[in-house]
Amino acid sequence: MLAAKEEQLGEPWNGYALSRYNSLVEQQKVPRFVMMGVYSARKVVTPAMLRGIAESIRTQALELALDLQAVDPHAGEVGGPTREDPDIHRALTVNINHIYGDGANVAQGTGITQTAVVAKGDIVGLTGAISRLLTDQKAIGEAVAVITSDGSDTEKRSKLERLGGAIKSGSVALAAGVTSDMAATGLIALAGQFLGW
Repeated sequence: MLAAKEEQLGEPWNGYALSRYNSLVEQQKVPRFVMMGVYSARKVVTPAMLRGIAESIRTQALELALDLQAVDPHAGEVGGPTREDPDIHRALTVNINHIYGDGANVAQGTGITQTAVVAKGDIVGLTGAISRLLTDQKAIGEAVAVITSDGSDTEKRSKLERLGGAIKSGSVALAAGVTSDMAATGLIALAGQFLGW
């Protein structure tokens, strides 16, 4: 196994990349040592890195096996439950979030997909995105007022976290299919998109 070896795996940079880097050195556009250039470079994967990856995969496989075992002790056996069983299906469901831009889009739960993009300074877009998380008009107004106020970013974040606490406690009505954690986290993410945090 590669992880057991003590030698590093590596691949040399191609000549074009080295040439391009050296031309940027001459233009003083990249970090450099004065009067020096790069004549060879390698991308390296250490044995420790490979062991870490293998260990991570092993841990994930064990967690999956334990999750399936917790749902049904006969999972994985011939004649045992299949993916058609709702509990097994939930244990096998994997959520992958791709986060792009300067704010986080939030998606959570079985069968839920949510994309909210708010341009910096777009109050109409901000209000619309918050109303897709919350149905309580007072809370929507409060969130917009906090985000658009003249306070510092720290004050705004603190007030939004307090509102998030109210959301998590169940005292704020949520839109259909939105969990309290998702709404509280989404509120901070939308503020970040609007303000450019």
